[in-house]
Amino acid sequence: MLFLTLALYRVSNPTECGLVELGDQGRIKRFVEKPPAYAVFSDLANTGVFVLEPEVIDYIPPHTFYDFGHDLFPRLLQEGVPMYGYPISEDEYLIDIGTMEKYQRAQRQWHLMEK
Repeated sequence: MLFLTLALYRVSNPTECGLVELGDQGRIKRFVEKPPAYAVFSDLANTGVFVLEPEVIDYIPPHTFYDFGHDLFPRLLQEGVPMYGYPISEDEYLIDIGTMEKYQRAQRQWHLMEK
């Protein structure tokens, strides 16, 4: 069976992330990539860590830009492909690297941890 699971975390600024609404047994009911403030419906966000069946790749058109959050996830939901969310614990270590500034900060933190 074709399915996809997203790791999720709680965020303080939901407009910067792909947001998820979970239903029964962790099945994703809704996914919206970076909604405007008036459309925020959750603080549960996509971490960018996915577990997916290889067949999910067949949904991505060849030779073109196809964004997971804007294109793939909404399409899978629309077509009824089971998508699940797994909220990670708030005490688990997670670094958001969704912007160049955040990526550089993560690099500095990593180098400090190595010492």
